[in-house]
Amino acid sequence: MKTLKKILIAILIIIVILLIVALFVPKEYKSSGEIVINKPQKEVFDYIRYVKNQDNFGVWQLSDPNMTKTAEGTDGTVGFRYSWDSETLGKGAQVITRIVENERMESDLFFYDFGDEPNKSYITVEEKSPNETLVRWGISGKSSYPFNLMNLFMNMDKDFDKGLQNLKEIVEKQPSSTAAARKRVQFKIEIKAPAEKVYRTMLGLDDKTTYEYWTSLFHPGSTFEGTWEKGSKILFIGTDENGKKGGMVAEIAENNPYKFVSSRSTGILDGDKEITSGEQVEQWTGGFENYTFEENNGITTLTVDIDVVESYADYFNQNYPKALQKLKEICEK
Repeated sequence: MKTLKKILIAILIIIVILLIVALFVPKEYKSSGEIVINKPQKEVFDYIRYVKNQDNFGVWQLSDPNMTKTAEGTDGTVGFRYSWDSETLGKGAQVITRIVENERMESDLFFYDFGDEPNKSYITVEEKSPNETLVRWGISGKSSYPFNLMNLFMNMDKDFDKGLQNLKEIVEKQPSSTAAARKRVQFKIEIKAPAEKVYRTMLGLDDKTTYEYWTSLFHPGSTFEGTWEKGSKILFIGTDENGKKGGMVAEIAENNPYKFVSSRSTGILDGDKEITSGEQVEQWTGGFENYTFEENNGITTLTVDIDVVESYADYFNQNYPKALQKLKEICEK
């Protein structure tokens, strides 16, 4: 009993000392990183302005593939809110508060396990040359007592540096000449089915014909070859009236089952030939098609974000909602 009592007293003394130390530790903190990306300023900004794209390069987002995410509003615009719930990272949200076109995106970050006061995050882009852009990414905020004690040990600079390196690798794969001509379009639909069913039906994981059914509206004979695993190549295929294959070559950039899937275009398909360079290819290469699945009380909200060549925007706006209705039809059976 004496030994246990001594241990408890020692622990209590340590706690008291830590609480006293915390009184003198600054509550404010800052972390940041910067990198030069070999792409024009506008192209870099057109990618970083979308909060959801941080799922592809942010260290924290990539650290928990089981993180639950929900979105409110239109990504890339002031007021967009992206919330998360993670067993390892806790609950939080990011809200876009200010955008200076082609220069800066600011947002409030909320870490609800440590209070409701927002932390300030920013990403800026600065032209160093016509094909070089300096990107700065950082955060500043306050830690309430006694959590400010963590400021002595917490340094997120390495996380920002790693995230920016990921960003550089992604953006530099995108061709400079035509990326600026693309725009992002978004479509949403509510489906009375669990997210798992919507996810598996949409991707044709149990039966490829379910994928072929809803995508047939875009092209007769629509199908895919490959897998939906992260990092894998996948071909999105259609056939013309003569039976010749055509379509898109892509890479699966992210796949968080039942929650989020992202594919990135890498080329076009001409018959059995994969073409990865040339003006026609560059119109699409580097563009993303993202699927977000959010389930609430057995109803799944499916959000689709697509980077399209502007001349095709009307086509997608007219036809994608119809295709999603076909998906809804087979999911709700």
